[in-house]
Amino acid sequence: MTDINLAPVREHLQRQLDSVSLLLNALDEQEKAIRQQDVTAVMAATTSLQSEKVRRVRLEQEREVLLGGLAIRMGCAPDQVTASGLAALDPDGLGDEVRRMSEQLSDQVKLLQRRHQTVQHMLESELAFVHHLLKALNPADAPAGYGRDGQQPTPQARPSVNIAG
Repeated sequence: MTDINLAPVREHLQRQLDSVSLLLNALDEQEKAIRQQDVTAVMAATTSLQSEKVRRVRLEQEREVLLGGLAIRMGCAPDQVTASGLAALDPDGLGDEVRRMSEQLSDQVKLLQRRHQTVQHMLESELAFVHHLLKALNPADAPAGYGRDGQQPTPQARPSVNIAG
């Protein structure tokens, strides 16, 4: 096998770590906004998340190209390229750093998945509550909002409840 320059791998891993950090920060902002019931801030955090997801698609494409080139140099399939395997072929002493960054990225992605799931559950809970309120405020036979023709449904008489006794 041949020596492999790990500087591009290190640079790519750093971009991946930066991206995950941005996603975690956006999720933190979104969770905070949900707890404060700040719709504008929820939407801003959602926009940040969507923007970073677009960037992550490009990073994943870059990763595939990088792994493909490394696999050719190592004489193996791309899914067999590991940080440990690269470290063994590193002449510049970056192997330990690449291995550490790879482990850190793996841990951060797991954290990101857990945080994303938590925020999703919070959003679902809030939306379920809004749905409940809308159903309580509208008669059962009249949908909330506008119909397909762009017109609001005709208000229906609602039964009243005498809570005074």
